[in-house]
Amino acid sequence: MTDFEKIHVLTKELLVIYNDLDEEAKSVVDEHITSCPDCKKLFEAYHSTFVSNEQRFCLEQSEQSTEIKPFKKLIQFKTMMYVLLIVIRFLLLSLILNKGFDPTRPALLRGNLIFYYFPFVGLSNVVTFVFYRKSWFWIMLSFDILVLLFFADLIYLFF
Repeated sequence: MTDFEKIHVLTKELLVIYNDLDEEAKSVVDEHITSCPDCKKLFEAYHSTFVSNEQRFCLEQSEQSTEIKPFKKLIQFKTMMYVLLIVIRFLLLSLILNKGFDPTRPALLRGNLIFYYFPFVGLSNVVTFVFYRKSWFWIMLSFDILVLLFFADLIYLFF
């Protein structure tokens, strides 16, 4: 095998990584491309195909660099559902306090808390556990336990 054939084979192999070659190797490949029509066709085909793909890839990356907010509607829905669960909790507590507050009968307030608040809390905590971060679940669960244990006592302490 002559030197020209060796360089010809190496040039065909190096055309794929032409952009990553150092200057000395590029000069050898360029010199061979000028003297070999087959390698020149391969280089032009490679250059037209891959360089346009690289430019398209760079354009796609630059377009994707703008901030895209995926699932924006879903995130808004989850936020609104969580706010709704909190608002319903406080609304339910205020209704229980309004209907169940009788200074002569403290057991009525505790009974209303268990009868009305506890089922809602169970359902909302299941929803929170399944659809939201677990830290929110633990925060709301601890709040609900405090309400169930100490809400009636706090109300009768202040009134």
